[in-house]
Amino acid sequence: MLGTITRFSKLTTSGAIRSEHGINFDFDLAGVLTYDVATLAEGKFVHFEAAGRAPCKAINVSLEPPAAVHPGAERYKEITQLRYVGFQHLENLRHFRFERITPGGPTQCFEVAANLELFHTLRIAIQEGPVLCMRVIAAELEAGRKWEDMACCPLTEQHMRDYLASKPAPGAKLAKVPRRPSVYSAPAPWT
Repeated sequence: MLGTITRFSKLTTSGAIRSEHGINFDFDLAGVLTYDVATLAEGKFVHFEAAGRAPCKAINVSLEPPAAVHPGAERYKEITQLRYVGFQHLENLRHFRFERITPGGPTQCFEVAANLELFHTLRIAIQEGPVLCMRVIAAELEAGRKWEDMACCPLTEQHMRDYLASKPAPGAKLAKVPRRPSVYSAPAPWT
């Protein structure tokens, strides 16, 4: 469906959309595709899907035209349109699930299987799993692998070691950004 955002609050992370047929739909940030969250605003034209009847709810909300993520890099834009949709836990494996929705195209589903023992062994928090998995999917897409072939990718020990190597070392000091001189001047002392 197509519609226009009639209300959006960054404070409550919710809003409303009026469809082209005049029906109002509520939405929250969980229903917005990740790459469009930063550019949401009242008056923006969006694609969305209806979910539920009363009250009407909008899901898979995306801006029309899609928000520019990286000028001139269509491939990069395709990769960053991934959305984490949850996981399934079976014994010592966790399957992280992602999808990419393109208006007018099929929903593309991705799944990355992770052995939880590797998280423990390499001392990586399980909460970092979605980020790790998204990196694996992005790398596979950049390498030209078709999404249809990625029904289930493994998260390997090498993927995890590469991730650890990309993080700053514990206790490492980040480069300081020079501070701008203050334009505030102290008041004159009382006499």
